Amino acid sequence: PFTTVNFENNTFHNLAARSLAGALMHYDSRISVLNFQNTHLNDRQMEWFSCELSTDRTIVNINLRNNSLTDKCVERLVYGLRCNTTLVQLNLDGNHISEKAAKRIAEALGQITPIVGLNFEKTANDNQALSEMLSTLSLGDEQICVRPTKQLINALGKNTALTMAKLTKDSLKDQKKRIFADRLINLQALTTMNFQRNRIGAKLTKRLAFALRTNTTIITLELGWNRIDNDGADSLARALSINKTLVTLNLQNNNIGLQGVQCFLDTLKTNQVLKMLNFEGNILTPERKQHILDQITSDDISRIKLE
Repeated sequence: PFTTVNFENNTFHNLAARSLAGALMHYDSRISVLNFQNTHLNDRQMEWFSCELSTDRTIVNINLRNNSLTDKCVERLVYGLRCNTTLVQLNLDGNHISEKAAKRIAEALGQITPIVGLNFEKTANDNQALSEMLSTLSLGDEQICVRPTKQLINALGKNTALTMAKLTKDSLKDQKKRIFADRLINLQALTTMNFQRNRIGAKLTKRLAFALRTNTTIITLELGWNRIDNDGADSLARALSINKTLVTLNLQNNNIGLQGVQCFLDTLKTNQVLKMLNFEGNILTPERKQHILDQITSDDISRIKLE
């Protein structure tokens, strides 16, 4: 018996799709993975395969990447998932899903398996696909419009299982960066937050730093390529003199100079939990790097990465 069904890069005629869907519904063994990547399913075909989703209680992974799903296809999909309690990964990347469909998916989030991973990366055009929801939620090659974003973040705010959030490569516009940053950093189970390449600047960094003062879950924070500057670095250093949970802080390529790094030196003396500070690619000449190394103990040298 097989547990993985791979239809990747195949195009179905309706009769074949209906026969395959029927066969899957009556297959005795448990199917855990369904791969429909690049199959260009139409509305009728999605309806037939969704019937399998509504009856199978063992599917954990569905890949629908690059299918140009219509709004009706999304409705069929959501209908098929309404009773599912096992799905942990759903990949909808590259489907150009509309605002209406994005909102529908966001509304359904609270009714399906709790999300434990969130990944936003590789921006492209507005109103494209929500992807890899549930155990891993990804907006790969996406930006999404403001209204569904608010729906989505409201749904995430009720979530108690989200452990990883990745929003990289300027995947959110300024207003949405603030909304997501404020909500995500306060989620109860979040341990890893990757906000790299979003050009958040010192202002939003100060908001994150303020939230970090009382955060007790995040152990890894990736803030590389964000134009944080010395002011943002100073805010983070002050926060970490209070925070005793964060273990790794990545500040690569942030226009931070000697003044900004200097802010962290006193923090290292009082915060023994912080094990890695990454300052690669910042405004530090060899002389300034040596000046920093001369001020720290041999034990702390391994905790700072300058190049």
